[in-house]
Amino acid sequence: MVRNSLRILAHTGNEYAQQVQLGLPDGQRATITNVYLPPHTSLNRRQISNTAAQEAVTKIVTAAPATNYVITCGDLNARCGTRAPKVEHV
Repeated sequence: MVRNSLRILAHTGNEYAQQVQLGLPDGQRATITNVYLPPHTSLNRRQISNTAAQEAVTKIVTAAPATNYVITCGDLNARCGTRAPKVEHV
């Protein structure tokens, strides 16, 4: 008996986001993306701008190919945009 296994078709990443495209045994494809955007204080200590870190994440996430399955992992409460919600109609 021969078992079909997962195949790594492509991978890319940087310090803030990593992505792998897998070939599944049934011929379909899946993309798995991991994202982490550190707090401003951590970036500031390392002299990295928040904009640069966000651009690094965006570069990986927007490059995701169209696949049958997309899985996103990581720090899902990572901030993007403003840090505080805008409360209206109170």
